[in-house]
Amino acid sequence: MSIGTNIYNLRKEKKLTQAQLAEKLGVSEQAVSKWENEVSLPDVSLFPAIASLFKVSIDRLFDYHQASHSEAVSQILKDSETGGDMLRSIEVLESGLQRYPNSPELKTQLAHLLFMLYLNHQVDTCEREQAIQRAISLCREVADNCTDETKADHALNILRQIYCELGDYRAALNAIDKLSPDNYRAKLLGKAQVLAYKRDDEFDEFTELRLLTLYIDMNMYFTLMHNVLMGRGEYEKSIEWSLAREKLTSVFDDGCPGFFMSHKTWNIFGMAQAYMKLGDKEKCLEQLKRIPPLLALMNPELKDEDYHVSKRNTMYFSHLTDPDLIEEYLTAFPFEFMLKSYDGFFDDDEDYLKFKQEALN
Repeated sequence: MSIGTNIYNLRKEKKLTQAQLAEKLGVSEQAVSKWENEVSLPDVSLFPAIASLFKVSIDRLFDYHQASHSEAVSQILKDSETGGDMLRSIEVLESGLQRYPNSPELKTQLAHLLFMLYLNHQVDTCEREQAIQRAISLCREVADNCTDETKADHALNILRQIYCELGDYRAALNAIDKLSPDNYRAKLLGKAQVLAYKRDDEFDEFTELRLLTLYIDMNMYFTLMHNVLMGRGEYEKSIEWSLAREKLTSVFDDGCPGFFMSHKTWNIFGMAQAYMKLGDKEKCLEQLKRIPPLLALMNPELKDEDYHVSKRNTMYFSHLTDPDLIEEYLTAFPFEFMLKSYDGFFDDDEDYLKFKQEALN
């Protein structure tokens, strides 16, 4: 790789324009452009200044190879795993940063260890304070300068933990706000953790709402998986997923059998459907018999209107106040219509006919 390409890559890492680099080196913007386009080379007297600006050696300036850089950084990180000797690990990483001062991996790992050092109250107070300030500085460097969103987000997450420990919750929330848009999971979880540290009254409702939303999303993924597996003819596997979906709902229905009753009911129908495809009358009927007790939980006063088929479990969602977020409705449940699809399968099976008569009367 040529020195012109190396200068270009290093300039981009530093987030400098050609004009800004030219100003720092005391040359024209055209000169920098010529270097990067291989039209000319920098004057030999500029090599130390360029290397110093980018915090690399002159040798590295002439042979800036990303693959070897990554391999070297990986080796330093591996060498820093010193079996619990935190101070020794910090020394290894500090030494590595002298060689590779722009490495976000070294900076974030060092910041993490310095944060751990700060949490060790057996360490001298002054040393702890220096450690935490250095950790903050390293994370800010990565968050502000690294173009890799994953690495920048990692630094911001460490910052959030640090600020929470320091009690600076505004700064912690600010770090969360700077996370990349695609990293919504870290944004939500990070805010919950800040509220937990802060012991904020908002924590309960915020966390319960996120938990309920996750449950609803997971239920939808289970539903889609069942539909795809049924379409592929993988009926036994669809039953396994339906059983897992049932366990998911059971986590929250303790003391509240009406919790998302429609999710339970449709899941049972799905298993009955799979057993019908497999030709297993006994297990298919076993699933169908589980449905009437669930339908009995419907509000009997509602006939042609929306059926109230589910209610929140106050054991887990007591702080949610918006009923539209925690209850669901159906406009009638077509049980009689759906049973017709099983008539041909069971034919004149006495157990099925007896069940159907009792269920619909």
